[in-house]
Amino acid sequence: MLSKKDYTRSVDVWGIGVVVYMMLSNQRPFDTVDDIIAGQPPGLTSAVWAPISDDAKGLIRQVLHHTPDKRPSVEQVLRHPWCQTYERDKTAYNIKSFHRRTLSGKIKTLL
Repeated sequence: MLSKKDYTRSVDVWGIGVVVYMMLSNQRPFDTVDDIIAGQPPGLTSAVWAPISDDAKGLIRQVLHHTPDKRPSVEQVLRHPWCQTYERDKTAYNIKSFHRRTLSGKIKTLL
């Protein structure tokens, strides 16, 4: 929405990415609005990301892609391996196991 273009579902997908990023890291995905406008990818290399699965990081990279047309659809997000997994290991922040139905339901509720 920063570029004042028409709103599409890709904005919702971006929002899901921001929420998931913050849930897993307890940090914001970007330091400034300028980082977003410049197309900087979200930071996923600090120590906080070490215990986070590659599937989770891959999903975040996809949904926070700078180019809206390159983001997955909501349906593709729900079919992503990270969303399809029934349980997740605890992370450094003691995020307990996610259940696919719960995560999928929350994503659908956001939309």
